[in-house]
Amino acid sequence: MVLNPYDFWERQRLYSPTGLSWNSIMGFFAVFVADTDMARKVLNNNGPDKFTLVLHPNAYIILGFDNIAFQSGPKHKALRKSFLPLFTKASLKCYLETQQKLINKHID
Repeated sequence: MVLNPYDFWERQRLYSPTGLSWNSIMGFFAVFVADTDMARKVLNNNGPDKFTLVLHPNAYIILGFDNIAFQSGPKHKALRKSFLPLFTKASLKCYLETQQKLINKHID
């Protein structure tokens, strides 16, 4: 995994035609999900006693201790719900226009 992470995860994907495989990495049970429906099922089953997202060891320093990636349960769910208005079609259209203007400004 350390020398060639892409090949490691690609082999994990190929272990199961259903898109779900697992491994034990440094004492942590790791689930690899390549199917969108299965990913939703796994990620909806969260909580401190069920599912914990393990990120890079320096992720706390980079993202901050209160980042949504490190939260679970009702606090995580409430924060996710508060983000929903940012991802409506109207909002995304606004972002796209703004991004295009900035890109054009820097390219020209």
